[in-house]
Amino acid sequence: MASTTSLEGVKKVVFFPFKGEKWGLKLLIGSALGLAGYIIPIVPAIPLLGYYGQVMKRVINDDEDPELPEWKDWGTLFLDGVKLFGASLIYMLPAYLVVIIGY
Repeated sequence: MASTTSLEGVKKVVFFPFKGEKWGLKLLIGSALGLAGYIIPIVPAIPLLGYYGQVMKRVINDDEDPELPEWKDWGTLFLDGVKLFGASLIYMLPAYLVVIIGY
């Protein structure tokens, strides 16, 4: 029995940053924040995490196609980023403890 596989879902996930209005500017701002994270360690990463959270919220909660949102309302981006940073820190705490104890 032959089965066919579809790559439509993979294409949608891989190519969504390059679709939409002003996608180049949105990608440029995100890239600049990511690169700034190498100079200033955590501060640029927090709004970037908030931006990731907006994309995830749009896909998971609202059941919409992935799309890059606008870079606006930096306060909300910062607060969402702090929440996601705290959650990731809590989830990674056991691994950090194992590394520290192993050291």
